[in-house]
Amino acid sequence: MATTIVMGILSSHILQSVLRRLGAESRVYLPHRDEGYGLGRAAVHHFSRSGTDLLLTVDNGINARAAVHLAARLGIEVIVIDHHRIQDNADTLAVWSDEFCGAGLAVLFAVGLALRAGSPARMVEQLIEGTSIYGAIASIADCVPLSGRTRVLTQLGLAPLSRTKHRGLQELLRASCGDPDSPDSEDVAFRIAPRINAAGRVAHPYAAFEVMAAGSDLERARAAVAHLNQLNAVRRELVQHHFEELREEHRRSGEPQRLLDRADQLSWNNQWLQAEPIYRQAEMLFRQKGDLSRALYAHVSQIIPHAESRSLPGTILELTHDLALPEARDPETQLRILTIRGMIEVNYDARMAQQTWAQVAKLATKQRHWLLASRLPRYNGGRDSVLSAGRPSLGKSESFDRLGRRKVIPR
Repeated sequence: MATTIVMGILSSHILQSVLRRLGAESRVYLPHRDEGYGLGRAAVHHFSRSGTDLLLTVDNGINARAAVHLAARLGIEVIVIDHHRIQDNADTLAVWSDEFCGAGLAVLFAVGLALRAGSPARMVEQLIEGTSIYGAIASIADCVPLSGRTRVLTQLGLAPLSRTKHRGLQELLRASCGDPDSPDSEDVAFRIAPRINAAGRVAHPYAAFEVMAAGSDLERARAAVAHLNQLNAVRRELVQHHFEELREEHRRSGEPQRLLDRADQLSWNNQWLQAEPIYRQAEMLFRQKGDLSRALYAHVSQIIPHAESRSLPGTILELTHDLALPEARDPETQLRILTIRGMIEVNYDARMAQQTWAQVAKLATKQRHWLLASRLPRYNGGRDSVLSAGRPSLGKSESFDRLGRRKVIPR
């Protein structure tokens, strides 16, 4: 199991490649962005039902103590490959270092497996050359410091990139680089990585993994890269569209509340990625005006788009701390913090999430946020996410404000 970004997609390809070489059967699981970040209870139950007995998580899992414990109870052995800061260390075998990105650690793990299996030296050399390409792309995309051993890995990977025999990479280079025969770090950072990330941002990360899975199949590779190009075009249009909306809103009014209303409308329809820069702008303007309560509301609303790169227990702790701040006494801000915390908790601790949703339901009802209250998940072990369902259609004689309170429209 991996993350939905460049790191997780390339790490999964690295591990699947070496396991196949060693004769092991494996399946790649890349979660949709709506499933939340990291190893959660729902995913563990999915693996259990599918007969999984060994689970490798890459670029996540080091803080998934509860999910790892559940996996052990269900007879699933877990190996964690991760580089994120340890806050609630999972009790399992782990390959961890903050020097490398997740894919870099996957390269080291793959080489270690090959050596432990007694693979011939020539095969190990080919494995290092092949997997270091993906480690280099991921290291640049993840903006890890390119120093020490990470710099060596990146140099090893960039050197053979233009000579790759992998059809998917060849087509990706042709689509992304001005000179596909001489790709550099700028090509990786600003052309290759955004295309890979686009799949998880606007569709499903498997669309990017399909490029890696193409192998020597030229037609499959061309089709996969063409699809990825389409998704990247959609991503760019969305970003540009919402940037222009943000600039126009700011030009017309300069009022942060209007920006906040627009961002809430987007997030209500589960468009968190598009809402995030608008929330950021609103937070800045609220702080300039000295409205710390509204600024806090906008600040916590920026967490969801980046949840996949954050520690779940650390984020939950941060939100709990925010609840104790004086500016969180505002009822709407308090409700927002609890709602965001509940969305994070569904992928960390089912009982904790259930308690938070109960608080949200009570506050939403008290503040007459009827639509929000109606969309709270009927608890089913953590699979549902508040604000993830489609927004109900509005009748001709009624509407709702940004927090779901019914507004009567005179006829």
